[in-house]
Amino acid sequence: MRHQIFTTLSTFVILVLAPFAHSQGLDESLFTVGTTLEDTDEDGAAWVYLLWQSEDLETLKDRSFAIYSKLGEPSSLNTYVYEGTARTRLDPAAIVTLINRGIELGDEVASLESDIDALFEKIVPDGTLPLAEKISVVVESCLLDPELFENLIFLSRTHPALSLVLGTGFAVKHTDGEIRTWEIRECPVGYDNVDDDCDSVVGRITLRVGDYIPLPAPGRPVYIPFVDNSGNPDPRAHLNIPLRWSTPDDLRLRSLLQFGYNLYRMDAQDAIDANFDSVPPTPTMLFDLASNSGHSTTRVNSVPILVDSFLSEAEAANVVLDPETYFIIDDNDRYDLGGVPFVSGDEYYYFLTARDILGRDGEVSEGTPVQICDFQPPPQPRNLKVTNHYSFDAGTSRNTQHFKVEWSAPDTSNTETPETISGYQVYRWWSIEEMQQNASFPFDSATATEGGLVATLPASQTVFVDDGVNAPFLAVERLPDGTTNVDQGYANKTFWYTVRAMDSSACGGNLSGNSTPVFGVLRDRIGPPKPTGFVELTCYDIRVIAPREVVVDSPFEPEPELGIVYLTLQGTRLDNYIKWVEFSIYEPQAGTYTLLETRHIYSASENVYTIQLKLPQPTDNDPLYIACRMGNQFGKVSAWNSLEVPIVPNEFSAYRIDWEGESIENIGIPNQVCDVHVPFGPGQTLNGITLEFDLTPSTEEWKVYRRIDDGKLTLIQQGLDSALDSLTAIVEDLNMPAKDARVCYFVQLFDQHGNPSPIVRIACIDVQGKEPLPAPMLAPPFSVGDESAPEAVLGWFCPPYGIEFFELYVSVEEGDLPTAMGDDFQSAGTDVVEADRTWRPFLTKRVPATFTGNSPEFGTQINGIVLGETYTFKVRAIGPSGSTGPFSNVEEFTWNPDSSSVVSGPDVPWPALGLPFIQNNFNDGILARTVPEWLFDGGAVRVGLLNYAGFDFSPNGENPSDFFFPPNVLDPLSAFYKNDKGEALFPFVLYRFQVENSEYPVVSGDVYQVSPMMESIPTVIEVNPSFGASTHRNYDPFIFVAQNEDIPGASSFIYDLLMKDTQPVISGASYRYLIVRFDPVSKEIVEVIPTNTVTIP
Repeated sequence: MRHQIFTTLSTFVILVLAPFAHSQGLDESLFTVGTTLEDTDEDGAAWVYLLWQSEDLETLKDRSFAIYSKLGEPSSLNTYVYEGTARTRLDPAAIVTLINRGIELGDEVASLESDIDALFEKIVPDGTLPLAEKISVVVESCLLDPELFENLIFLSRTHPALSLVLGTGFAVKHTDGEIRTWEIRECPVGYDNVDDDCDSVVGRITLRVGDYIPLPAPGRPVYIPFVDNSGNPDPRAHLNIPLRWSTPDDLRLRSLLQFGYNLYRMDAQDAIDANFDSVPPTPTMLFDLASNSGHSTTRVNSVPILVDSFLSEAEAANVVLDPETYFIIDDNDRYDLGGVPFVSGDEYYYFLTARDILGRDGEVSEGTPVQICDFQPPPQPRNLKVTNHYSFDAGTSRNTQHFKVEWSAPDTSNTETPETISGYQVYRWWSIEEMQQNASFPFDSATATEGGLVATLPASQTVFVDDGVNAPFLAVERLPDGTTNVDQGYANKTFWYTVRAMDSSACGGNLSGNSTPVFGVLRDRIGPPKPTGFVELTCYDIRVIAPREVVVDSPFEPEPELGIVYLTLQGTRLDNYIKWVEFSIYEPQAGTYTLLETRHIYSASENVYTIQLKLPQPTDNDPLYIACRMGNQFGKVSAWNSLEVPIVPNEFSAYRIDWEGESIENIGIPNQVCDVHVPFGPGQTLNGITLEFDLTPSTEEWKVYRRIDDGKLTLIQQGLDSALDSLTAIVEDLNMPAKDARVCYFVQLFDQHGNPSPIVRIACIDVQGKEPLPAPMLAPPFSVGDESAPEAVLGWFCPPYGIEFFELYVSVEEGDLPTAMGDDFQSAGTDVVEADRTWRPFLTKRVPATFTGNSPEFGTQINGIVLGETYTFKVRAIGPSGSTGPFSNVEEFTWNPDSSSVVSGPDVPWPALGLPFIQNNFNDGILARTVPEWLFDGGAVRVGLLNYAGFDFSPNGENPSDFFFPPNVLDPLSAFYKNDKGEALFPFVLYRFQVENSEYPVVSGDVYQVSPMMESIPTVIEVNPSFGASTHRNYDPFIFVAQNEDIPGASSFIYDLLMKDTQPVISGASYRYLIVRFDPVSKEIVEVIPTNTVTIP
């Protein structure tokens, strides 16, 4: 090893500088130095090494120098003797000899080859070449490239073998102890043999052979504590040791013999134990320790440390005047492959030596102790939050606010050093700009007028309430009148807070940057006092008005009977809100009313009802009182209005009494004037619900919420109290629910800062739905039981939402009306006459309790059936408010024991049948649409087309199902769509389901049947005067026509043949229909035909 030779060397050097002016062919000065090795061979000879260098490296290329020497000093009269020639060598064999000579001088072959490979990788064609051949290729290439040649000359300063190859160095052995002088003489270009031409002396050196004197020690290393402009530690020094040093005068005098420095690092305790903190080690001791892998000493640099300036001891030590200059940074090679960083807090001693031209260490400098410091700031605290912290003094009713600052500890999992968080510093700022301007002064305390540090906290505390002397605060005092008295000193002012983390670095800890700033505002957080208010509803009473007295009339029989009272009674409704009328005999003493006939239901076009009655005169000649009352489908019934009828004993008498009924609008608060809100009155004008509530002190904004049944609170209106003198707010809700519902209204007030009052329920009221209840579809009843106990099973289909009861109407052909219908029904109601048929209504028990689940299918078992009697049934829905829907279809029933038998067969569950086929292409003409409201208020599906060209045709607005087919349609079923195979649409059933849209984003997804099974349509051939011909007239209530609107170019004679959706629809809702087509024989489902989506206007 090279350093093993250095330990025994000593030399004495005399340097002579010869100017190039006395040398032929050289234009610049040549610096010549020499040294000697201390070791001798068996003959007592030691190596001498000569080296010369020019400032202009080009002058060294392809030059030859003859080396002469003589015994004695330059003044000696001894003759110079030729010792050899130094020139560039390209022959690998010659290079091998020079490499071996370099080894004698202490050069390391492995290091030389590694440096050649690394520095000249692109030049060497084959990395496996012998070292001599690599050097030959590199030298030849570098002679042609000035930049590469400069690199090669630099490398030769650390490898003597390369200097010998390049001809810039020379090595020779002489007897130990001789004083000998050498001359370096320049030879002409092309020189090959020794002759008198090499007579230009360019350098002269005198040495005592074998007498080696180490270079003087440099100044001790000086640690440079990097700081920023504010004097705080700079992250550049994080786990780094930046150093510089001075160059003493004695070392400067021998600077030509020096090539760089070596820096050594030793564990501080090892240095102290060896007393190196007082007396530095010798070069030999330092080298031995660095060569021992078990010792802490290591050489920091892998190549000589070169400096570009010589500092005095004072200059090197003054880190205040010059805080930036450094010669090397020791980072423990942590960025190299496999490198590890220093550990914060570790302590070392650094020693420095000057390297001579053979790489030997000179005398060792004094040691410098240094501590490794973690200057990397920790990550910033996270999740900073500023909230208002309240403290309440019950004695003064004073509520004081301060700011509460909370944060999360930094995430240190990805940091380079394992330092833990030791604490936090909390800052309060008036603005972001103030924070930015003062970020470099982290220890300046905040005042009432300037921001800064307000608290230093331990690592365990991540919550801080800023309630110190200069802390902002807001005091709010609630006065007896409900108003507040606010201390306005810091009210509505914005403050910003940041937090910095401190770590546990051995050098005093580091501060992170400021966290993300978060602001807080001190405001009065107490909202206005809670409001009070009320709602006003609209409802209607029915009033029956009678004439002042009865009118004498003529008997309606040609031969009147004595003792008989002939009465013509008339009930006229003045608006369609009234639905029925009934007459009775009033008994004043008993206070009872006895119906003269069953209740009469007005038809849609009927406003006047008249009956003629024959009553026997009272036997005791008491007065006769006749009364009338009227009512509607919502359960509203007028009071009885009675008149006295004069009696002529033993004579006949005839009178006419005309009553008029009208609806009276009432507006008032719930449970006083109205129990249920009625959205539509006689004129079909929409009635809204009016809310009136007070605006309590400090109110600036209000919000009204509504909840329907058990649904969610929904904001329906909001407003600002822009008029300061306004004490109340009035809101009208016109958006009534589609079905009967219980609606609750809530009000909340807000002050100027958005502080809310308690949310207050104003009222909960029952509201009739604005849409009619659905019409049930009654299935044919079938018989159960036997002749001893005959019963009937009655079922119907109806969407259940918004239905409280069902009302079953029963009529019989001949016998008495039943008085009971079964366990699912309550007692019977008042008989009703419609179209000369008497009906007895029976009310079911509450639907949610009686018919469990949410299925649209309902069924009940009826007992008390009389054998041989023909019953007629119809059913309608009743809402919670008492509103009634339209009647279902009418079904007749006669108990027949055969009808109770059921054809036996396998009970095949639905999944075993397989899912029905979805047919999207049955016929492109199928279309879901809406029609003008005057024609039909609901949805419909086009199932065919009719062409009325040449005929005078328009739909019947009163009954759109009453229409004639065109005369050229011989079979009405042929007008309905078929598929491409000619298969008819019949038989089919129409279903629908609601789909989401912007107005109704949440829907149930339930599928409802909206038509009966359509197997054919009933028609009769009749004469149509408008057509002048006989043709089919439609009598199917589920089919109607409307003018076509979607076929391009279609004339006004084209009409859509439409299937009616029998169930109510919701305005603004979107629906999609499903035509379920059945096999005409097996009645199994063949396919499902979906339609487009249609939105109801």
